[in-house]
Amino acid sequence: MLQHPRDLTSVAVLRNGDIVTADWGGTIRVWTRDSSRRASDATIREFEESMKAAAKSTKVDPLSCPPWENRAGVSGKQGSIKMFRVGLNEVWLANFDNGEWKKTGEVQNVKRHEKSRLGDEWFDEILSLDLPGNRVVPVGFNYTDNPVDIADGVMEKHGLPEAYRVQIRDFIRQHQLSKGFDYARDEERRRNAKKLPCFASFPADSAMLYEKANVEGMRKKILEFNEKISESDLKMNPSEIKKIEELTETLMQTSYYHATKLSREAATLMSKKLTKWPISNMFVVVDLLRVVMTHPYAHLFLDAVRNVIEVFGARFKDDKSLDSTAFPAKQQRILKILTLRLFSNICATADMCKWIARAPVRVDQILNILSCYLLHPTDKTFRQTAATCLLNITYVVFERENFNSYRFLILSREHYHSNTGTL
Repeated sequence: MLQHPRDLTSVAVLRNGDIVTADWGGTIRVWTRDSSRRASDATIREFEESMKAAAKSTKVDPLSCPPWENRAGVSGKQGSIKMFRVGLNEVWLANFDNGEWKKTGEVQNVKRHEKSRLGDEWFDEILSLDLPGNRVVPVGFNYTDNPVDIADGVMEKHGLPEAYRVQIRDFIRQHQLSKGFDYARDEERRRNAKKLPCFASFPADSAMLYEKANVEGMRKKILEFNEKISESDLKMNPSEIKKIEELTETLMQTSYYHATKLSREAATLMSKKLTKWPISNMFVVVDLLRVVMTHPYAHLFLDAVRNVIEVFGARFKDDKSLDSTAFPAKQQRILKILTLRLFSNICATADMCKWIARAPVRVDQILNILSCYLLHPTDKTFRQTAATCLLNITYVVFERENFNSYRFLILSREHYHSNTGTL
């Protein structure tokens, strides 16, 4: 394990096997197994001293950070960084991008909160409640407990007069608020969530994405297929091949997405050439486009996505296999699954979500396609992938365009009726 004195912002692996890391202190380090490029003894001693100093430094207290679930109410400027707590022992780093906080990493040097024991129970905190007559009553509670329930328990256990109930409740509630916990607000959020007429997975914090990918393998396959293309207007020239290599290089550095951009030239290449390749060679293009959708600059590739929607809708809307010996049914199935995963990943970024919410015609095309696979009689993978896509579209609708929610849900019901005869 490569330890660092500060939390990391980025990690990249170079072609020669070296690892490059950058931390919040503004230091970039290159880690290598090549002994000829070993750092000087002075540099190594300096690094070891910084590690010792970091071990003694003050740890981040999660309770000093706003909760992650309340991030929507935390203001920020484009590119700013902030820490959010998740529970009591975890802190996330988030970057403010396009009007919302997005997780970029986790803080390692975090102060852990250990529970305290009172009798046979363990609590987040134990306070002493001073009562008349120099009487002191210990009160144990968790930060997420209902203050009313805590007060009832203390009243019953110690036989206190009814007059103390409200005082104990307010005492506990004020202390919870001082630690950043508000039971009344959280309970209201839970009640509102139960009222949503949608999936049990809601309210969701984000779309469910297909992120795992062998981008290097995709690059090699695209170059292999390019050599077999006979049409000059579809075959990539050396400069265009370089654009694809730059694109895949960027996509492989997932931890650096927040600081990289995708080029318009690569987006134009995808829409003008690659998405117009023979359909038997399309699966690797669609798979690469699926990965592109997880990058903040995915909106540049809208035309390429439109092309895939048009091709898929024309060829595979009714889930029929093409009659072609050059494109076996097994490969057609792979293309269908990858395309459905691409549709799911369209919901990955804020700009693409806006496009979905504001383009009902496109969403109608996608829903028409999904209707053939949501209740597929024999293929479970089709059903799961199509359901994930519909879930993501519904998430976008409820999260960003709430007034259109029922329009989309009714639309999907009509597709069920017209294509399967059932709900």
